[in-house]
Amino acid sequence: MATKRSTTKKLPKKILLERKQNRREITVRAGSVSTETKARASAENGKKGGRPEKPLESYPCTCGQCDSGQGKTNCPRGRRAYYRTYKLRQSS
Repeated sequence: MATKRSTTKKLPKKILLERKQNRREITVRAGSVSTETKARASAENGKKGGRPEKPLESYPCTCGQCDSGQGKTNCPRGRRAYYRTYKLRQSS
């Protein structure tokens, strides 16, 4: 039994790349559209203090020293904890 060949014509790579770039540009523009509803929601969230921070427990500790509170460490949880205390010191 013979296989059926596709009748669609393959497009050159250059045309396919241009189409991909056009789709990307359209998507970026569509996502950055600001509406009154978005502006109102953003203002309300700003009054509440903005987006809440993730709990430190959601960041992995790879050094084993983060829970002892020994200052800045080089693991994700230690860096995040240090940044939060640094931010608090700057605001006061």
